[in-house]
Amino acid sequence: FSAKKIAPAVASFNVNPSVYEKEVSKARTFGFKSELKWLKLLGLIKGASLENSILMDNGKPVAGSLRYPDELTRHKMLDIIGDFGLLNGRLKAHIIAVKTGHKQNVEMVKKLKL
Repeated sequence: FSAKKIAPAVASFNVNPSVYEKEVSKARTFGFKSELKWLKLLGLIKGASLENSILMDNGKPVAGSLRYPDELTRHKMLDIIGDFGLLNGRLKAHIIAVKTGHKQNVEMVKKLKL
């Protein structure tokens, strides 16, 4: 997201129920002000609000503040945890993800199911 003035970030946690609850679960989804009109036209943000999401502009939240300094990165971790939950089992793995989204996560899950 460097074009959106979001600096590269790294987050690493040994995720267990306690760490998940404290460090990851509260990370909100995010979007960019420059994409807002397009997202609305496509019907992709029907449930989004400034209470449950972060609207970013020029590398900063438009309203309020971040729950964690690296909340965007933690939300990406939350996405990975949720997507890998499609495996319906306990995964013992060290996951390194670079610039991934739901599409890449689900593709990996499909490969692991083989």
